[in-house]
Amino acid sequence: MKLYEILFIVHPNYEENRMTKIVNNVKEKITKNGGSIIDVEEMGKKKLAYQINNQRYGSYILVHFELEPQFISEFKKWLKIQSQILANLIVKLDKKDLKEDIKEEKEKTVAPDEIEKEDNKSDDENIEEESTYPNEEV
Repeated sequence: MKLYEILFIVHPNYEENRMTKIVNNVKEKITKNGGSIIDVEEMGKKKLAYQINNQRYGSYILVHFELEPQFISEFKKWLKIQSQILANLIVKLDKKDLKEDIKEEKEKTVAPDEIEKEDNKSDDENIEEESTYPNEEV
């Protein structure tokens, strides 16, 4: 099986339960063809670069999955007839690419204690800098 990533844009006016149903339909289509879902990330509603079907916004969904290459063309055809999906892009990945993405996500996630320590440190530095300025009378 090969590793793939699909980014698809769903109509922006769909409520959460309808959006979940669309994502589940995509996941079901992949698993019915013998594939497996690795990760699903709902990226939220974003402004589109250009209008698609008279829509200025869309809800972005990113799915990492494994699937046999012969089923990709059938999957693409199925995606085209889904009216609720405005656009999609499927990319073949290397396993090392996915591992690097996961590693980067972990690095971006910083513990709240560390953020607080950094904030306190920068406040202390600012106080020290301010105290070195000579007092001037205007």
